[in-house]
Amino acid sequence: DAQYYVYTKNYAYSAADDLQQNLPKNPEKGSETDSVKLFAQGRAERVDVSNKSLATLKQATYSTCPRDGEDWHIASGKITLNQETQQGSATHARLEMFGVPLFYTPYIRFPIGSQRQSGFLFPYISYDDISGIDLRIPYYLNLAPEYDATLTPRILGRRGVALETEFRFLTENQNGELNVDYLADDDIYGDSRLRSSYKQSGKIGTNTTNAIGLNYVSDEEYFDDLGDGGAPDYLRSQISFNHSRGNLSFGFLSEGYQIINENTSEPYRRLPQLSAQYQKDLQYLQADFAAQITRFDHDEETKIKGDRYNLDLTLKRRFSSMAYFLEPGIILANRSYSLEENQPEDSQSNSFNTWTAYIDSAVFLERDFSLFGRDYTQSLEPRLFLLYTPYEDQSDIPNFDSSENGFGATQLFATNRFSGGDRISDANNLSLAITNRLFHKGSGYEYGNITIGEIFYLQPHQVGIGGNIDTEGQEENSNLVAQFSLYPTIKFSSQMEVLWNHGENFVQSVSFINQYSGKDLLLNLNHNWQRNDSGKDADTTDLSEISFDYKVTGRWRTFGKWRYSHLHERTAESLAGFRYQTCCWSATLVKQRYLDEINKPEEPSSKLMLQLKFFGLSGIGKNINDILSESISGFKE
Repeated sequence: DAQYYVYTKNYAYSAADDLQQNLPKNPEKGSETDSVKLFAQGRAERVDVSNKSLATLKQATYSTCPRDGEDWHIASGKITLNQETQQGSATHARLEMFGVPLFYTPYIRFPIGSQRQSGFLFPYISYDDISGIDLRIPYYLNLAPEYDATLTPRILGRRGVALETEFRFLTENQNGELNVDYLADDDIYGDSRLRSSYKQSGKIGTNTTNAIGLNYVSDEEYFDDLGDGGAPDYLRSQISFNHSRGNLSFGFLSEGYQIINENTSEPYRRLPQLSAQYQKDLQYLQADFAAQITRFDHDEETKIKGDRYNLDLTLKRRFSSMAYFLEPGIILANRSYSLEENQPEDSQSNSFNTWTAYIDSAVFLERDFSLFGRDYTQSLEPRLFLLYTPYEDQSDIPNFDSSENGFGATQLFATNRFSGGDRISDANNLSLAITNRLFHKGSGYEYGNITIGEIFYLQPHQVGIGGNIDTEGQEENSNLVAQFSLYPTIKFSSQMEVLWNHGENFVQSVSFINQYSGKDLLLNLNHNWQRNDSGKDADTTDLSEISFDYKVTGRWRTFGKWRYSHLHERTAESLAGFRYQTCCWSATLVKQRYLDEINKPEEPSSKLMLQLKFFGLSGIGKNINDILSESISGFKE
């Protein structure tokens, strides 16, 4: 009769007294009764132990489930367990679950320890409306301790057969990954499809770091047709090196873009960008000098191309104590350009100089009080920020990478309302803000804070992105911004920001993010609403979103997401699924539906994904946790 056996990380033993041990010098029959931690168990008609590390099981089963709850097992005429290599193997093996055969293979290897090994991983299966059945059968290659590879034939029911390859390496100083996916003659698309990516990062010597990220797809529809989520607006490729020594640092950057969303303007390529920075604490000042040279290029012949030279010197002094801080500073800036000869003569060599002076200051007022038997500390923090930058005509200066920043609480104390290096805003501003915080007196835990502030424009702006702007009719102050943060417990957080338009007397935007993260429930409730500057009932954004992860019982877990566009009166994205998990296996089923409101607003995409994991063996399916983490903020396995 078949006997029950237990396999541990050190040896195998039987529940009966007929365990055959073929030891090198002392063959004997006997039983092992030590109390050991269970690694795996099963049944076998015969167990031959050739030495301390090798066991051969005849007409056997193998499972990481407990004996009294064996939901799945591998059944085979011969199973070999090798403790030295930490590998198990089986011939003519069946994977059976609840007595039902799920999978057959003439040969399979599986881990019985923590070491990696070559062999087939279990397939991943999904379904979508266009491609039909999507089956991946990955084969893992443990090439060496420092690198490995995975080859994955991918069978798409209505498109054909693709091959996905992944190569990874990890050395003492570098790590990287190469991916190449190829589908020959897509039956729906009518042509071959290709995606490739390469990323590497690490350090060279003690003071130099490197980062490489290269990306390419054969066509703009690739991610919609063959990807595992929504398509990005563009793919970015870059190579960068940074070297630092003491107060001095140097940087090299080369980057380009491949546009995926046809409605997205292609950014300029940087071919390359060289930068240097020197920081020094002088006797009474902090000095920061930054220099940058950038070559901008573009495929469109009508685009201005050329070189930009940036020089910035910042001098500041900070006075501070527990009760206040005061920081005056000055920024000297130079922008010079050398443009290609096909540009107008009066714009081939342009430059401008400007300077910025600012004073940033705040006072910290505190008081202690008690409420309902608990001690609290309340702080009141008035802050004043003076900013002056003289007007400098930049209408003939090209714009390679500048854009106007959206207004919010972070812009109250910014020295430039533009990002990038081509535009420096003129300013004669006074920013006022006040922050109120509430702490627990003993622990210092912050229960919440409120910040209210706005900018008063003592002079109208003249510098714009595309040239000078009309000064007439400009508001004398910015929107009033109110920012609220609430943390009543460590499990709940809430953030909200409201912008009030003084000139038109209406709410410009409202956004809030709420999260509850308890033992069994994760819940997110978010909303983002924005109105255009006219305020004539013309909303530009109006999105609501709710997502959750709920552990119903010890084994059942459900999750979902719903994002609704009030502007278009339709669901923009939905996700629903569940997971059943025991001590030795889990099953996850997820249905995802999403809408590309820009490129394909009338063609929602949907996908059904299944993942089975057999703990201690392998998993069927792509790691759905990656998709859930992207969709549900705070999701953890």
